[in-house]
Amino acid sequence: MNTKRTILIVDGESGWLDFASNILQGKGYFVKTASSIEESFTLLERGAYDLAIIASTAVSPDHQARLKKIRQRYPDKSIIIVFTSLSRYEALQEIRRAFKFGASQCARKPFGRTSLVRLVEQELAEHQLASGAH
Repeated sequence: MNTKRTILIVDGESGWLDFASNILQGKGYFVKTASSIEESFTLLERGAYDLAIIASTAVSPDHQARLKKIRQRYPDKSIIIVFTSLSRYEALQEIRRAFKFGASQCARKPFGRTSLVRLVEQELAEHQLASGAH
């Protein structure tokens, strides 16, 4: 765990937003939350986060363009897309689309505390290895 890491969590569901925020703050991360995808892209474009966890039902054409833009501007950002309310087949299609447009990792709700922490720590560790940081 790195207590200097800053994470942006985005979800329109305040219950999950609070749940994820509390868990990650308890692990020593600095956490900022946003309740809309539009707000999250504005914050991401400012470049102030090590990792963004964005909950979404799908990757719309507008989201695709914004993810691509963020990935081009900030190739070092880690972006996890968490899909909600999708069947397994729909989730698979959206995960493929999310990777194509810049997501680092994808997951599907619901998942618990341990899975959330593991997902975040794995992504941050992989990013650290890939960037050559020690």
